[in-house]
Amino acid sequence: EMPKLVYHNYLHARDVEKAVLRYARKEKLSDEDIFLLRTGAKLHDWDFIVGREDNEERAAAFAEEELKALQYNENQISKVVGMIMATKWPQNPKTLNLHI
Repeated sequence: EMPKLVYHNYLHARDVEKAVLRYARKEKLSDEDIFLLRTGAKLHDWDFIVGREDNEERAAAFAEEELKALQYNENQISKVVGMIMATKWPQNPKTLNLHI
């Protein structure tokens, strides 16, 4: 157990966003998929401050609620939630393709 994970903050989310943008451009993803990746990157550790345990589930629940309020459609929300859950340790993403 790591006692202090100070890197799980806004700067970390920004760094993750930059990294996914690099990969998204290499993969020639659509503008919408890049937008959703950026959303997932920004929200993936949203609730880490509360604790490490079940962080991804809390972040996914927050994303689902907030993205509905921001009028993301169900398919978009599902993709972002899937991205967030793919960051759960040990990481086990199902696909690179966002059209799952």
